[in-house]
Amino acid sequence: MRALAFALILLSAALARADGQLKIVYGPVTSKVSQDIADGMQKSGGMEMLAGKLSGLFMLPRDLPIVFTDCGVINAFYNPDKHAIIVCYELMEHFTELFAHQTAVKIANATELGKMVGQATMFAFFHELGHALIGELGIPATGREEDAVDEFATLLLVGVGDVGEQSALGGAFWFILEAAQRGEKPPVFWDEHSFDLQRLGTIVCLLYGHAPEKFAPLMARLGIPDQRQKRCTLEFPKKQQSWETLLKPYMKVQRAEGWQ
Repeated sequence: MRALAFALILLSAALARADGQLKIVYGPVTSKVSQDIADGMQKSGGMEMLAGKLSGLFMLPRDLPIVFTDCGVINAFYNPDKHAIIVCYELMEHFTELFAHQTAVKIANATELGKMVGQATMFAFFHELGHALIGELGIPATGREEDAVDEFATLLLVGVGDVGEQSALGGAFWFILEAAQRGEKPPVFWDEHSFDLQRLGTIVCLLYGHAPEKFAPLMARLGIPDQRQKRCTLEFPKKQQSWETLLKPYMKVQRAEGWQ
């Protein structure tokens, strides 16, 4: 009986440690633009709602703050030492400028621009969430971690429905515009990230594998050949199964559809 009681105590402690929550934190701002972004986010409450849904999906060993703040650089990143995801307001300002001056997608008005910025920001956040889960849960990542979390972000987003698919597309447009903006400047071959157009290819391939008929026009516009499209339909379930296998021990609800 003592052994059983001790085992129950250990189990209770383990469950308590796995009850970490994602917490939205608004850090200091240094510009009116950042303050306007912060005010808009707090007013909408969208990130707080998303954090609550994600907390109901994953068992985390500790609280995981998601900090929106001015950083002095254009970035979003997972900080393993502070166990936090940092999203810089400068990144959202960068998205605003990038999409406002692009020609790949016509922007009708400020509302449409804001939507696109939000979609790209959402993809960036889910990308960093992938890094955080690998770091916080000790999930193995074979190969390039940056590629792995691009896949994670896309796979989780497509399980949410149209809103998630649009956020994945926002990430894809981000990469194609970054590549176009670079122009003749060669990409950095030693960077931990794949080239922007390769990252674009990863996202659209998974989107097509998820819903071939829906995303066939996109693949045609991008000039992706039939042979590659066929492989995308074969790769999607393999990638999905791989991530589900890795995450299953840490999930409160199976599959992303459970948190719609």
